[in-house]
Amino acid sequence: LDGRIEVRGGNGMPVVSRDIQVPGGTTKSTLLVAPTTYELRQVEVRVVDGDGIVATRRIQMKAASDVELVGLLPQLLARAGDVPDQVNLDSDTGRAELVAVTTDILALGPLALDGFDSIIGSGADLAALSDVELSALTVWIGEGGRLLLDDDSGSGVLPAVWQPGVEGYAIAGIGEVRLLDGAASRGEFRSFIQPSSDQPNESINQGNEMRISPQTELATRAGVKLPSLGPLLIGLVVYAVLIGPVAYLVLRRMRRLTLAWVVLPALAIVTTLGVTVSGDRFRSTGSPATATYLEVSPGGASALTNVLTFSRSGGNATITAPARWGVDVNAALWFGFTDQGSTDVGTLEQDTDATRLSADLEPGQVITMAFSGPTAPESLATTAVIRDGEIVGTVTNDTAYTLHDVAVFSTSDAVSIGVVEPGATAEWSMKAPSHSQPFISLSDQVWGNPDIGVGFQTSDLAEFGIWGMADMRYGLYNEGTVRVAGWTDDRPADATAARSASDRTVVTTRQPIDPGDGPLHQASVRTQTTRSPFGQFGNGIGDTVMRYVVPPDALGEDMVLDMEPASGNAPVASLSVWTGTAWEELELDDEVAPVPDDALIGGTLLVRIEADPNFGFDPAATPVLRAEEVAS
Repeated sequence: LDGRIEVRGGNGMPVVSRDIQVPGGTTKSTLLVAPTTYELRQVEVRVVDGDGIVATRRIQMKAASDVELVGLLPQLLARAGDVPDQVNLDSDTGRAELVAVTTDILALGPLALDGFDSIIGSGADLAALSDVELSALTVWIGEGGRLLLDDDSGSGVLPAVWQPGVEGYAIAGIGEVRLLDGAASRGEFRSFIQPSSDQPNESINQGNEMRISPQTELATRAGVKLPSLGPLLIGLVVYAVLIGPVAYLVLRRMRRLTLAWVVLPALAIVTTLGVTVSGDRFRSTGSPATATYLEVSPGGASALTNVLTFSRSGGNATITAPARWGVDVNAALWFGFTDQGSTDVGTLEQDTDATRLSADLEPGQVITMAFSGPTAPESLATTAVIRDGEIVGTVTNDTAYTLHDVAVFSTSDAVSIGVVEPGATAEWSMKAPSHSQPFISLSDQVWGNPDIGVGFQTSDLAEFGIWGMADMRYGLYNEGTVRVAGWTDDRPADATAARSASDRTVVTTRQPIDPGDGPLHQASVRTQTTRSPFGQFGNGIGDTVMRYVVPPDALGEDMVLDMEPASGNAPVASLSVWTGTAWEELELDDEVAPVPDDALIGGTLLVRIEADPNFGFDPAATPVLRAEEVAS
């Protein structure tokens, strides 16, 4: 067999393809990374030899928000012995599916790990990883993955700020690294697997930055414009007048009505040539363009690039991205430019050296596609620490590019810094948020408001299309963190359609908020909704389960759950915490409940909120976790 294997999902997704050669009488495994969407119910896998389909298999899929997908690295899997396929979580919040994660999967890059909530390994597993495999793992951690280590013998390969200390865990981006002290080897999986966020990357107000279609901004910068209807309509009106009364009156006055058999086709030919020339001039304008969101972390960097290209005369158009990149249809789906029914938008070929999307276009047809994957590390860093009710910090730009319109974001506020040159450091400060603001946009506070119209977008470089797309892909604003972002046109895009493409990049990074020397402020606490009846597949009834992660430096303080900053019209029937063996109901005293010492397990707190059946429950009205001494 000398052919290829294809994965087809429809819904406007590309056909993912990889060449295969399989000698007769043998078996061969092939790994591909295929994009799927939240609404995809079926994929089809084909084995193709030449032009003939040798075999097909259809796979039915169903999303399950209460199931944790937990991967086990090879040496930990061998050490643990007989591992069950699944275990029920002891907090009664669902179950975990346990599957093997081979180094071949890690070699495919961080996109191959997107489906995993947690990965368990040993120090020996980390020490054995290649640079590519380790990069895939660390990028995945920084974007929200949990790495659970059975021992700390290999944690030295991780970034220094991600290595667990005496507390046994470290916050890594919006992910975590935790030590298990041999619990995985002993098969005690129920004791340490916790529920994960029910939203992509835990963004508190995901979707509120969808201000402008990414295609519109790219097309404007690329110089690709639709032809105006005005000249076309004027031409058609003139044509109708000429072939109608004008031609009739002129030929009648000349007493040559029989010439209509020549005049009318001639007028039609001239009009057609005019429309063709006008359309050809439209097809000859513009150049390809890209917009990139570059996420930087101590564990590496990943990028989301939206590419626009077109064909002036029709034919094949190719977009090339680095190896271990893929099409990111979930980010694009929200903006409607992959929704083409069962039509395939092209073929995505995955090779060891590159990823290529090929699409057949009509003359003048424009295509946009979002790609994501790992990229070369950049160095943009910020500090963030609580002092006297404010978050203060510095931004250091160690990239090779001047960053424009640099801004810092919390979950409810944004401050503008301006231009930061390469090697320069700038200071910033903002009020520490008492509670998140889940239904507001923050980008307009620093870059203007594109919704109002011309003149209200104060930044010349900021593009709200790629910013909104990144919000749906990564989640921009996370509890317990701040985000720094700056814009440049000097960085070449990783995924591109031509050397002459116009490239624009926003370079950004997250930073956990240091609680400082004072009592623990709620702004430093990681807050996640892990189970919710209001999520993608919820039915509006049932309990909400929250998970709080306390910075390791703040352990040992007396803490409380405070309902006061939450919405006043969203009462709860009960508030319970998980103590490791049972759910313990708390008593609210003036909207505040002390947290029992045995409920804070490994720096995490699980809280179950039962909504008042008469009023329901506002998902935004969740309690905050803070030190008892901090005023709400």
